[in-house]
Amino acid sequence: MSQIFIFGDSITFGQWDKEGGWAERLKNDLSSRSITSNQENYYEVHNLGVPGDTTQDLLERFEGEYLARRDENEETVFVFAVGINDSALLTKDKTNSISKEAFRRNIKELADCAQKHSVKLLFAGLTPVDETKTNPWGLLRQKAYLNSEIEEYNRILIEFCEENGLPFADTFDKFRTDCKDCLEDGLHPNSQGHEYIFERVRKKLEEVKII
Repeated sequence: MSQIFIFGDSITFGQWDKEGGWAERLKNDLSSRSITSNQENYYEVHNLGVPGDTTQDLLERFEGEYLARRDENEETVFVFAVGINDSALLTKDKTNSISKEAFRRNIKELADCAQKHSVKLLFAGLTPVDETKTNPWGLLRQKAYLNSEIEEYNRILIEFCEENGLPFADTFDKFRTDCKDCLEDGLHPNSQGHEYIFERVRKKLEEVKII
C-alpha cells in the first residue's frame, strides 16, 4: 500500500466541485484501480487542502498533519499544490501576501521536509483567474489575484522543480486558453476545471511511475 498526502489550499480542498475536487477525483480513481487489481495496488489518499493556505501556513502544519496519519509500514508520496494565495496582492500596499523570495525559500523547505520521509513527491502548478472577478477579491476587497503575479509564482515552481529534478504537473496552460469555462467564481475551478487538474496530476504521477 502507498499513502498519498496531498497538501494545498481551497482548490485542493475541492471547493465548487460536485465531486469533491481534483484530489477527491484522484482518490476515487485510485480506489477503482485497487478494486480491479484485487488490492494489489492499494492507495490511501489524504486530502489535506485548507482554504486560504499559503506556503507559510503549509510549512507550519506539514509535520503534524503527516505524522498524525503516516503508516511506517507503507510507502509515502507527497503532492504539493500551493502558491496562488502567496501571489495575492494586498490592495493597501500592493505587496504579495508572501513575497517571491519567501515563496522560493518556502517551497525549498517544503521539499526538504518531505524528502526526509520520502523521495516521491510532486508539485502541481497554479491556475489562472478571471480578473474581472478577482481584482479586487472578496467582500472586503482587501486583496487581488492577478494572472501576471500567478504566472510568476508558477514560473518559480517550474524552475525549482527543474533545478532539483522533481516532477511538476503544469496546470496553467489550459486555463489560460479557456479560463472562463473552467472557473466558478473567477478564482476557484468548477467541475470542468477540477477534472482537468486531476487528469494532469494523474498523468504526471503515471509518467514518473509513482502510481
